[in-house]
Amino acid sequence: MGYIIIDLEFNNLKNIDKYYNDFFECNKELEDINLDNEIIEIGAVKVDKYMKTVDSMKVYIKPFVFPVINPLVTEITKINMDLLNKEGVAFSSALDKLRDMFEEGDVLCSWAKDDIAELIRNAKYFNYNNLEWIESYLDIQ
Repeated sequence: MGYIIIDLEFNNLKNIDKYYNDFFECNKELEDINLDNEIIEIGAVKVDKYMKTVDSMKVYIKPFVFPVINPLVTEITKINMDLLNKEGVAFSSALDKLRDMFEEGDVLCSWAKDDIAELIRNAKYFNYNNLEWIESYLDIQ
């Protein structure tokens, strides 16, 4: 049994019109989109029952829903569109990579519930239905 601790970074359109005045005029389809945050990075560390690191991963995800990175997100994370276009993979590929870290009995952990909730929301949005590997969850906060 091990613990897989994740940290996700999201892109969103919160206050995007502060940076792009006519954003929603040019992207009307995004006004009522059913996704608040699009995951753009998954970081994970797997530790064993003695808290010794046994595996890790970091993967960028190429945006599919939101056509630009919110400048506030870039300011906080230092992730920009160039990086995501060069190194980003599809959401399903990134989640497959995370899933591959799991063995039976492993526990998914994150700091607060936001990351797991967004992981599930994004999986649902992208029709990624293989979440059985998430057997248990721990909010380490």
